[in-house]
Amino acid sequence: MRKDTMKYKTYMLLDKIYSPWTFHGWELQSKMHAETGKNPYPSTLLDYVRDYADVTGSNFKCIDKNKSKYVFERIHKFGDSIID
Repeated sequence: MRKDTMKYKTYMLLDKIYSPWTFHGWELQSKMHAETGKNPYPSTLLDYVRDYADVTGSNFKCIDKNKSKYVFERIHKFGDSIID
């Protein structure tokens, strides 16, 4: 995975964020904007969080779909793993 991609930067944010983390989709977008200066769609970032949870065995679930509220609980860190 290239280190300059939004997906990689999202993974690194999830590696260092306090867990468990309860957040809204737009809050995640704001954090990534602060990190990268870019404005990715919240839905894209949520897809990356789902992928991260699958890869690391972490827990990610929607607790209020109408308010776009989620909870993320990291089990293992992504670190410098290589994924094909």
